[in-house]
Amino acid sequence: MLFEGIALCRCAPVMSYVLGKSLFDTGVLTIALTTCAMLWNMLYNALFERVEKQSWLNRTEPERIGYAVGFEGGLVLVLVVVLVVVLAA
Repeated sequence: MLFEGIALCRCAPVMSYVLGKSLFDTGVLTIALTTCAMLWNMLYNALFERVEKQSWLNRTEPERIGYAVGFEGGLVLVLVVVLVVVLAA
């Protein structure tokens, strides 16, 4: 939580300046992005562990790379949708 608080305090003012939005709007956006990232992490890990238990996966290096690429790719997709919805308004 401390890390997230520090990130919020650093990102919101920078986003406010770059996007020309109010500090309140970018603060809310930063909180929304952080919440989405946390929820995506919980969902992706739960799904991956379920698949891992029901299959032959045993966390070899290629499987770890696949996990990381899948996680980060999914996170980017989720966050881009949130950004489009919020910034288009």
